Amino acid sequence: MGLSLPFTKPDFPGIAEGIKVSQANHKAIIAVDEAGTEAAAVTTIEFIPESSFEGPEFTANQSSVSLYYSR
Repeated sequence: MGLSLPFTKPDFPGIAEGIKVSQANHKAIIAVDEAGTEAAAVTTIEFIPESSFEGPEFTANQSSVSLYYSR
């Protein structure tokens, strides 16, 4: 949908300072039958501190052996 601003450059005045959106989910259900129509929806938004440290990514995709020797 192209919604990237809350994830990259957060600014939530009146809500909280120093947080950003890490995940947002929305689910909607509509049931239609002879008796009528029922609908329900829920939205969840997960916030994390903006200053949270994300370390470097390490991928171990090859076998390796290291030997350390000390006298």
